[in-house]
Amino acid sequence: MSRYSEACSSILDHFNSGSSPVKEVGSVVITELVKLVAYESKFEQAKVSLRRTRNQNPDLVPINKLPTEIMVHIFRFLCSSGGCFLPADYSPRRERQVIYPDALLRVCSSWRQIVFTSHVLWTHIDLDDSETTQLRQAIFTRAKNFVGRSGRAPLHFHLRVGLSRAEDDLSPTKLFQSIAPRIRAFSFECIDARLEDDVKQALLGTLSETLPGTLTQLCIRIRGHYPAFLVPFSPTHSSAPSNYPFFTISLTEGQFEELLAPVTRLELEDLYPAWTSRAYCGLVELALTSCTTSKITITDSELTRILRASPGLQVFRFGLKVTLEPRKSPTITQLNCLRLFDLDATGDFPPEAIFRMIQPGRLPLETRIEIDHWEGVDFISPSWAEFASFAARSSIYRLNMSLKGERFYSSELFSVLPQLEELLLQRSVLGQTRGDITCCFTFQDVPRHRLRLLILIDCVIHLNDFRDMSEIQPTDRLVLQGCRVIETYDTLSHVPKTGDSPNGWQKVLSRICPSVEIINTSSTFEEANWESFRSVSVASGDTIWD
Repeated sequence: MSRYSEACSSILDHFNSGSSPVKEVGSVVITELVKLVAYESKFEQAKVSLRRTRNQNPDLVPINKLPTEIMVHIFRFLCSSGGCFLPADYSPRRERQVIYPDALLRVCSSWRQIVFTSHVLWTHIDLDDSETTQLRQAIFTRAKNFVGRSGRAPLHFHLRVGLSRAEDDLSPTKLFQSIAPRIRAFSFECIDARLEDDVKQALLGTLSETLPGTLTQLCIRIRGHYPAFLVPFSPTHSSAPSNYPFFTISLTEGQFEELLAPVTRLELEDLYPAWTSRAYCGLVELALTSCTTSKITITDSELTRILRASPGLQVFRFGLKVTLEPRKSPTITQLNCLRLFDLDATGDFPPEAIFRMIQPGRLPLETRIEIDHWEGVDFISPSWAEFASFAARSSIYRLNMSLKGERFYSSELFSVLPQLEELLLQRSVLGQTRGDITCCFTFQDVPRHRLRLLILIDCVIHLNDFRDMSEIQPTDRLVLQGCRVIETYDTLSHVPKTGDSPNGWQKVLSRICPSVEIINTSSTFEEANWESFRSVSVASGDTIWD
């Protein structure tokens, strides 16, 4: 082959030198080009055969020595690691690194056989009815292929509907009616501000066709619609709470409760079963949230009853308005299995009631708190006092706190969080100006505990005070996004881009923390970013969707 390549190069050199062309040489060139095209095709066939042989050879590819059952588990983990095709929020669909099982079909014939015969790999079905016609066609075709290849296995069905309505041949109605009896996990999202009749039909029709005892995970998110209740059919609508709209599902109360009773993971946003429903019993994960300013109301006794009905609750996300009934204080509920607590108290209700009614166990707890204000910058408000009490009886190792522009008092926080390893602060002020009277950092009686990770987002950092804070609470890794640094008491500076200057803030902060990273994008910080910045892997268990 080397001599053949040299001969071809010699012909090219002959023509480039300006020598007179030889007629016989031209015909030879044409003949050789035809041969090369044929050789290329044969070479490609040979490479495919050799690659497949290599991929199937256990000596060259040790993974193929594993039993089929283990391979299926590996493939399931690989396909689920990229997450769902649809975002978990209402933003437009992003390009996501999602791995589908059909990508594994092209590796080798043995993998192809395993993937084709493993129905469980095809059970997560995403269907977006809010996209453009072209993309919706591709999504719909893929969904039908997945349904066919999943056999009779239980399904995880994620349906999103929105402003754009599909044509008849792309309508998901027939598809979800055919698979409803097999749905084990159902996620429904409406990204329109209105719940049209066909949208209601998509939701209520799917639930009505689902077999009782099959559904174990249910997620309903309704965007922009006034909060409402989901109730079974009744001539008198006796189960519908007063003062709120409700949607009626074509099931009797007994059928409705039988359908929801096996659910262990329940995520609801602006559409809820009645607070007395059995849907809230025996849960492992529960999310009661709202994306509207007119949040639905739940009394403290109703919330207590719901929490007590699920003593094994592991994940609790809450963002509704709580009204206190006329008595001294809410009843405390013991949740020994709680490992994630997410409180969105951005409305007009006092969050201290929620802090008072929950008694976590001793398991490591991840906590996220977003509150409009703590009612005072000295951390002596009722909200802060109840949070401090909650923290003292918990084992919080990871905290995500939004302070909405208030000052962060490290001595107060760290004194009640001795187990804290990772801290994310948003929209906070670290330190103080010279005119402040209250001292921000107290060096006495504060535990010297090292943070593995500190993430600051949209914060103002007073450099001198931050240096003092780091002496009390040293940090292994510091990540900043959208922050501003005050080096002197009257100079405000933006954090420069990484590497802008050897005298930039990154170099200064590196003298305080061993590892410093500055994020220059303006995008919203996501949970996935948190995971990527963690210095030590901490097992966080399964998410609400497999």
